[in-house]
Amino acid sequence: MRGYRYRIYPTRTQQAELERWMSISCWVWNSALEQRIMAYRMCGVNVQSRSAWHPARGKDLTASQTRELQDARKSILDLKMPAQVQNAVLLRLDRAYEAFFRRVRTAGAKGGHPRFRSHYDSVDLPSYKQSHEWIESRGRVGYLDVRGLGAVKVRLHRPLPVEHLGKATIMRQPDGAWSVAITVRETPVRESAAAAGRIGINRGVHHLYATSDGEIVNGLRVSPQHERQRRAADKALSRTQRGSIGRTKARKKRAKVHAAIAATREQQIGELARRLVERYDIIVIEDMGTARMIEHADETHVDGLARRISEQCWALLERRLRDR
Repeated sequence: MRGYRYRIYPTRTQQAELERWMSISCWVWNSALEQRIMAYRMCGVNVQSRSAWHPARGKDLTASQTRELQDARKSILDLKMPAQVQNAVLLRLDRAYEAFFRRVRTAGAKGGHPRFRSHYDSVDLPSYKQSHEWIESRGRVGYLDVRGLGAVKVRLHRPLPVEHLGKATIMRQPDGAWSVAITVRETPVRESAAAAGRIGINRGVHHLYATSDGEIVNGLRVSPQHERQRRAADKALSRTQRGSIGRTKARKKRAKVHAAIAATREQQIGELARRLVERYDIIVIEDMGTARMIEHADETHVDGLARRISEQCWALLERRLRDR
């Protein structure tokens, strides 16, 4: 499995429809979460998307939130949207509960119970050929046909293997841009240069990492231009009034600056990860509790230590190495 992410350009009508879908998805998430909490507190029943578990009767396949949502769509006109998109919200809630129970069993402490949402910024398209389908590609432009939405323009900055497409997720970024993440079920293995040897990586703050071979890579820093833009955007946002149109515009402008900073870091980390994978076949990374280090950074009395730790993107580097 491999994911491809592209920028999409929906029309104004499609954007309004996607925002309506997200509003309905948020309502479905909150309603399903509230039902699960109340059912467990009052009756000890564990309700899931496809079944329910009773303490006395055991598993009951007839009592599921998917069936109740199907009945609600018949009576509530505001829920008119593709059924698969709504059912995908319940499946996402199932995964959130599974991750919650897994964290509790592993750590033996509070694992972070699923929370109610004030907004929803993504739409899941679970099954190819039913919820969405790839139409055609013309150079760097392609079109994704979404059921109930129509053809959406996609900018292809890299080739997409359309023969093995899977589920997709349409996302709205904080700066107002739209993107789609498409899962590819089978991707041909790319033959890289013969990599041999093992290497250990020691992570740091002033330097991003130091290898066991003696290579030292300087730490990531925000460029002076982006730093000036970020400070100006923060200052402009702080001067606006809450709830005003100017604050909405300032928030989007600030989000664009942060998106540019994140894209720069993503590119730098990707280049470093690719270079390491091409040179070594076994890579061992130092295990560091990043969250705990950031939490206790103030105790060291070092100015800006927490920010510098976050700027190194250690988790992103490890994730890119695992993906490659």
